[in-house]
Amino acid sequence: MLYVGSYFISDGRASDDPALINPALVVDNLTPDWAGVHMDYWPWYANIHPQSRAAYIAWLAGGRSDPNANIGYVFLFYYGLERRLLVDRLILQQGEERSTIIAEIERLRRIYANRSFQSYSGQLLDFFRTVSIREDNGAPPDPLQGPGSMPSELVVGLGRMSATGTPIPGEWAFSWIMHSPQTKLRTPARRCTVELRELFLHRYSEQLGEGLKVRPNKTLISIEYRPASPGLRGSVKWQLDPPLPNITGLSTPLRKLTDLLESCTSELEAFSRWRGKNPDTEPDLPALALLPRELADRIPTPQAKELSSWLQSALADDRVCIEAAELIERWSPGATKLSRPESVVLAEFLAAREVGLEL
Repeated sequence: MLYVGSYFISDGRASDDPALINPALVVDNLTPDWAGVHMDYWPWYANIHPQSRAAYIAWLAGGRSDPNANIGYVFLFYYGLERRLLVDRLILQQGEERSTIIAEIERLRRIYANRSFQSYSGQLLDFFRTVSIREDNGAPPDPLQGPGSMPSELVVGLGRMSATGTPIPGEWAFSWIMHSPQTKLRTPARRCTVELRELFLHRYSEQLGEGLKVRPNKTLISIEYRPASPGLRGSVKWQLDPPLPNITGLSTPLRKLTDLLESCTSELEAFSRWRGKNPDTEPDLPALALLPRELADRIPTPQAKELSSWLQSALADDRVCIEAAELIERWSPGATKLSRPESVVLAEFLAAREVGLEL
């Protein structure tokens, strides 16, 4: 995955590239620049210091895995991958080499957390995934990445659904509203993301059945990537064929999804307050009772099963009397020892039955 040689031939003319390793250039193997002190912000192999060339080649030969390597060396290698995918048009071709390059970029991202590298490489992978999208929409991008960034594959998937008149499934709708730059998440939404997703999907199905249908608008999807390499000037644009509408900024569907998200967030406020006070604690029965009924029913905890089993056994006889103290202790062990009035704990128990804990 390297370019090695004296020059490229492009349009009948000789040209250079930042990633091109020219074997004729001096390499100072005696004092490698491991820290990258001689590296420029936009490195170019032909112009970097001989000591930097030595460190770069050593990093390559060592498997490109040293987590302490200067990020400039990572970018030099990445420039070559960009060129191979974009200039050589490999990104448009199915095959083992393309898959290998994409896998290598993903591997480098797991090692090097540099913000700039993560940004460029993430955008390239997003560009690649979008170009590679076929008719099957599959699963939407992870909605828990948070608002502010709208993945191109999400934009394309929603555009295709709009163009074909397909209802938007709940998972795609949740991913849409969670990625939308217009979404402002309140504390319960940030603190209880798993519960928020479950509740949103349930309410979405209740209110919209198969899903929201959005008519195509006139704004078309435009996909663009600006390479990191200083040798690749400008940006790479991709035109979808056939063109698809970009519905992600439409106010009417966004308002519906925003209202639904806000409603679900409000339903989780009580449980969110509990979680804020008990961030490292598994929810007990009184905590689960704070959840909306639909969520409480879906969380089978050992405590709930044990209490349910005991109640069923105790109530097997039509004429039975259960002492309040025993009931309270099974509902919230140790509650009466914490100076909490039995009436309060019993009220929690009765409230739990109302929200739907199957007891």
